Amino acid sequence: MNRLILIATLATCFAAAGQDAAPLGSTTYAPSPEHPVGWRGDGTGRYPAATPPLTWSRRVQGFTSELKYQAAKPAAGAPGPDAKPLEYFTLKDWLIAGPFNAPDPAKDIETDFLKGEAAIEPNTGDKAGDAAWKMIHLGMDNQSNHAHNGGICRNLNLDFVSFFATISRVKDAKDPTNIHTKYEGDLANKCAYAHTYVYSPAAGDAMLTVGYAGAAARAWLNGKPLTFENNKSVKVDLAQGWNRLLLKLSNSTALVSSSGASNMSTWRLFAYITPSKPATYESKNIAWMTRVTGRSMSNPIVVGDRIFFGSGVSDLTCVNKADGKVRWLHASTPWDAMTAEEKAQNKDKLESQISQLEQFDTELVAMINAGVSPQGLSLAQQTELDKKLKAKADFERTLHKTTFWSIDPKRYPPMTGNEVSSSNATPCSDGARVYWASGGGMKGPGASVVCCFDLDGKRLWTYHEAFGAAEHGLHTSPILVDGKLIYAAYKTLIAFDPPTGKILWRTPTPESGGASPQVVKVGNESAVYVAHIGRVVGLYRVSDGVRIAANDMGLFGDSTPITEGGVIYVADKFKRWADNNVAFAALQIPTAPGEKLELKQTFELDSDQVYVPMRGIAYFVASSLYVDGLVYSLDMSGGLSVIDVAAKAGVYHRWLDWYARYDRYLYGAVACPTLAGKNIFLVDDAGSTIIMTPGKEYKEVARNIIENTFPASESGNPCRQEAFYSSPVFEGSSIYLKGEEYLYCIRETK
Repeated sequence: MNRLILIATLATCFAAAGQDAAPLGSTTYAPSPEHPVGWRGDGTGRYPAATPPLTWSRRVQGFTSELKYQAAKPAAGAPGPDAKPLEYFTLKDWLIAGPFNAPDPAKDIETDFLKGEAAIEPNTGDKAGDAAWKMIHLGMDNQSNHAHNGGICRNLNLDFVSFFATISRVKDAKDPTNIHTKYEGDLANKCAYAHTYVYSPAAGDAMLTVGYAGAAARAWLNGKPLTFENNKSVKVDLAQGWNRLLLKLSNSTALVSSSGASNMSTWRLFAYITPSKPATYESKNIAWMTRVTGRSMSNPIVVGDRIFFGSGVSDLTCVNKADGKVRWLHASTPWDAMTAEEKAQNKDKLESQISQLEQFDTELVAMINAGVSPQGLSLAQQTELDKKLKAKADFERTLHKTTFWSIDPKRYPPMTGNEVSSSNATPCSDGARVYWASGGGMKGPGASVVCCFDLDGKRLWTYHEAFGAAEHGLHTSPILVDGKLIYAAYKTLIAFDPPTGKILWRTPTPESGGASPQVVKVGNESAVYVAHIGRVVGLYRVSDGVRIAANDMGLFGDSTPITEGGVIYVADKFKRWADNNVAFAALQIPTAPGEKLELKQTFELDSDQVYVPMRGIAYFVASSLYVDGLVYSLDMSGGLSVIDVAAKAGVYHRWLDWYARYDRYLYGAVACPTLAGKNIFLVDDAGSTIIMTPGKEYKEVARNIIENTFPASESGNPCRQEAFYSSPVFEGSSIYLKGEEYLYCIRETK
């Protein structure tokens, strides 16, 4: 059935049934106890009734946004179709030449292997000594190592190992299913060049940053040598017209050490051109930008005329949908869950500090609202707000780590320390109240708060417990189902009565950390499944919390599996400690209720069948998206895989031409693929959005970027670019996209 016809049919059915939920994405959708809103909207990530814009942007105003670049030698005059705009300050197209023998790499960096390197104006295929110039475009496919636990892919590297070594995937002789990446080539004591052309419409200065791993490096701009330090910016003068940037890097390290360990990716460089002055911005189709109190993976939710989201250490924020103004903001601590007697006992230690925390919130609301606009904060506003936000975050961390800890370290271990943030959970709402969880800690001790507010910000109840946390912290979001609020804490699944916070049941579980519970039907009974990271997928009855089925399949990433048509789809079933370490799997949900049921695996696809060929361990944070029989999965490197679940086969897999950079604490592509109207929206950690049509062929509709250099950024994104870890949310013609600094309202503006 045509998707638009289906939307209209659903709307008619809802109206005929007297229900209060129009299709998600419609401006008339209103959450209720029967149709709550929360993580990924209704958990599917599909907003079929949305009509969002296809184009928007936020660019640094002025010099750097006017630059273009290309690898091939340009014709005289203005840039042609081969030239690309400089986005996120990143140069991605280069000519490379080499490798050249450099017996003493530190000394031989001074050797002119090109016999006139400063004056070179190369083109594709031109001779370069004994080599030739080769054109390359930087992407994840030509990074020699995709180790998410290292710093390899924190930048889009010009990775000479990738271009000059022979890299293959080989099967283990004893276990053919175990596939590793093999590196071959004599690359010790070598030197190579990289060159690109940069067009500037007017003469001006900018900052050039060159970072490298290698023995020694040199750089020239328009034939003049540059003095620079590794990964530090230096001011350069760009001439009007085409400029020549030449980089040179020597390497002393072999591909494999004497111990047999791999030394790949020790010969690489990257380059950025950033503004020389404080940045100002120009935008298109951004209605307003509201500063958030800190980074978080929490997605926004829309409830009537309000938007709710988590941010900072423990802040639940309510924003006016029309203009982005903050209506209220509340931090949560164990104090909020104490009885009157407990508060009286701890009054001397805590009352004044809690009052000070509330004062921080009041002051922050006023400061944030003063800067809400389509352009964001001015530099002066940003500077003052950054100071206030840091003061509050430091105060709150000390409150948890010192004051509460001194009262009872077992009952009140810190809520802070979670990866990304202790505010990662997405709120949920039944239309009358909003529910949220924060805290978690990391790797052992850690406490959580589950709380409930009315829509005007009155705290109705708070529950606190030292659940602890797994290795990567606790990122689960609460859900509403059958008159219960269910939260997957560490080793505990717990159900609350939504109006009162009374515990209705609690069930011990294997360890969990990243996967939120999702609602399914077992016959006519409601159940939730939880993917316990590293262990099992468990199915629990909503009425009493009894575990009725499980599959000890092994999981690896932090993604929440999805369900469609009675089947759970798992993107990251753990297979082995090798490059193809995960598999795509499907589990059949039981069709009749009971207490000892089977969660049976119906099929499995190995990594080499469906995923991009990782040179390292594949890791998943984003949950998949189901559309018309196809499942779209996105790994942390920006590898997109499409699986036909009826055919039980991969359709295609590819790395996206993106700006996603990642390592252990920079999370690459983690926002979930999302359907809005008839298109799929994909967002990387730089805020670059690819819009594509669903189907068995990859077809882009549009690309959009949001540039925002963020001095107080904690993400480690190159050039202090704001990081985006939250999935977009859609309502009508509006998109709500949250980064670590701003919540953006994107809609067509005049």
